[in-house]
Amino acid sequence: MKKILLLGLTAIIGTGAYAQYAQKPVVSTEKQKISRPEGKVPSKVQHPTSKTRAASRWYDIVDAIDQDQGASGAVYNNDNYNLTWTDSTMIAPFGSATAPTYDGIWIKTLQQVIDPSDRFFNVPAYNGLAAIGKQNAYTIDSVEILGVYNRNPAKTTIVDTLIVAIAKGNGGTSDLDIWQFNSASTISTYGDTVRFASVDLNVSTFLPKGTAVWSTKIPLTAANANDTTSNGFNIWRLAPNVSVPSANFAAMTVTFKSGDTWTPFLDTVSLAGAATPKFNNFRFVSFEETTGAFGSYRKGYYNSSGIMQQDTTGWGGTYTPSYAYTSATYSYEHHWWFWKLNCPACFGVGLNDVNLVGEVSAYPNPASDVINVAFTLNNAAKNVSVELSNALGQVVRSIDLGNGHADYGYRANIDVKGLNSGLYIYTIIADGQKTSNKIMVK
Repeated sequence: MKKILLLGLTAIIGTGAYAQYAQKPVVSTEKQKISRPEGKVPSKVQHPTSKTRAASRWYDIVDAIDQDQGASGAVYNNDNYNLTWTDSTMIAPFGSATAPTYDGIWIKTLQQVIDPSDRFFNVPAYNGLAAIGKQNAYTIDSVEILGVYNRNPAKTTIVDTLIVAIAKGNGGTSDLDIWQFNSASTISTYGDTVRFASVDLNVSTFLPKGTAVWSTKIPLTAANANDTTSNGFNIWRLAPNVSVPSANFAAMTVTFKSGDTWTPFLDTVSLAGAATPKFNNFRFVSFEETTGAFGSYRKGYYNSSGIMQQDTTGWGGTYTPSYAYTSATYSYEHHWWFWKLNCPACFGVGLNDVNLVGEVSAYPNPASDVINVAFTLNNAAKNVSVELSNALGQVVRSIDLGNGHADYGYRANIDVKGLNSGLYIYTIIADGQKTSNKIMVK
């Protein structure tokens, strides 16, 4: 049984205000796994790539993990394949086919957060492909969800639904919140306070709350069930065309909703070892980074996958990330989903390091006395400076910071007393590369 860590959970909202949730107990959360059917072993999904500036690029966190670990990562086995249902009243067989345990389905809905600026996606294996930095805006052109949709052939009139939604934000809005674990246990496991992102889900509609949301409902029929890859997996392809501003990231939620009726706590989705299910169902696919070890955490980046359990954790509409589990063998660290992102302003990996500047923030906004420009560098750089320009492009303030070091937090304090009120542009310059954004002076 895996356990979920709930101590030290803190929400980060607005521009640094903290809202402390009541302390919650550590509780047991995970039932036995459902073994995958024989023959259903994922093979790498191939997507066309173009190594030119401004070309769209497919992002796959599972492949990125594999590349990062020298093609030896991204572990998939029987434990990475499981059911999800919109409530816990449907029973399923857990454990082995010869000695099953029948219990309520415990996973309600799924989430994945994509942060393309992560160095996971910009290693030499991807040289020439678009490199999206935190300073770049981009669009989500397409997404693909991989799983298995099982149908009972006798239920020809039943139409199930896959509810898919995408939210975007950076923690400063209600559309995509940033939380943190600051307990001693989490810091001991990951070496730092752990921050993660999650939508705030409306569990009655299974759509994220907020305004920056795209959603669709996919009718699931026999045609969907029969449309599979050679090894039996289904792939749903969508074209959301969602624009994501700079310094933002996105999250996708996926929920299966049955169109059937069943007797709560009595009907079983299938019998252990049966080839045909009693009720149509959806199974998702996830990967671990390393067998028997915790997944990696990269400070300042928000790639993660999560699940929402059935009314047992006290998390409300927040998805539980893999970081929250106290067992190193948690099976659902990364869902196997794909994102096609487009950034016309981006250079390619290895052609121009657009990720030299990491996280950036400037506050207060508007400012009347001093603007604090805080940032990190992903790699060492020479001749680091920060400039403030007016609306005419004239540099009105400049601070020279000298040589810069990787993963070190810098802060430039810009005195704005005496400047005219209005819009200004602050620019971080490192090795000639520039990262700019707007700020108001009052």
